Amino acid sequence: MDVQMFRSFEGRIGRQSWWIGTLIMIAVSIVLYFILGTIMGSGLTSMDPQKVLEPGFLEGYMRNAALMQLIMLVIVAYPVTALMAKRLQTVC
Repeated sequence: MDVQMFRSFEGRIGRQSWWIGTLIMIAVSIVLYFILGTIMGSGLTSMDPQKVLEPGFLEGYMRNAALMQLIMLVIVAYPVTALMAKRLQTVC
């Protein structure tokens, strides 16, 4: 697996390389979700059923979840875009 596949927009990759890269990015996103959820306290593992009924809990939880999604988008957007651009390149 070539790391260059995630770092540049030049070149072209086949279906197999694209699928492998896509699966890698899905795995990275899942791991990143759990890491950020643990750090920020807004992952699925931090959800306490008793706290959900408290006023104001859901508001803070959703704010942290939205911030976590924004951080994930910033981290994953460039490699995913580079991967997709390489797959969509046409041969001239």
